[in-house]
Amino acid sequence: MPQWLDAKASQNASYGSSISIPLGAGGALQLVAQQTLDLSLGTAGGTVVEFSGTVTVQQPTVAADAILSFYVVRGLSPFGGPAVYTLNQNLLATEVGPRAISFTGSDSSAPNAPSVAYSVFISSSVAGILRVGPESFNFTGYSS
Repeated sequence: MPQWLDAKASQNASYGSSISIPLGAGGALQLVAQQTLDLSLGTAGGTVVEFSGTVTVQQPTVAADAILSFYVVRGLSPFGGPAVYTLNQNLLATEVGPRAISFTGSDSSAPNAPSVAYSVFISSSVAGILRVGPESFNFTGYSS
């Protein structure tokens, strides 16, 4: 039976249209969530971190087709640890209004340590895409 180890949530925006944060272009990574879990009581080789998140974006005034890329990294920086999950999502110029993009994944080789950080980054292929909210992220550690 799995044993719960730790859980954290990060909520940047609780309501739609409550933030307006532009994404850079050309693959520039923007941090959208970061949490640290205590996985020290887990079983070696049997610790899993499950995560989920939602980011809501909107096209700029001059809409263009774009690719949004999401990266969940074990670590504090984009290159500080392994990418444990990636997602590419097409955003078409014809899609107007807010668009919520959700993901769920897991890190099945999480280390047993007292401070294991997870970070979520997003990038866009074109400038001007806006993060508008709501945004919410959850991280939960279990061990077998």
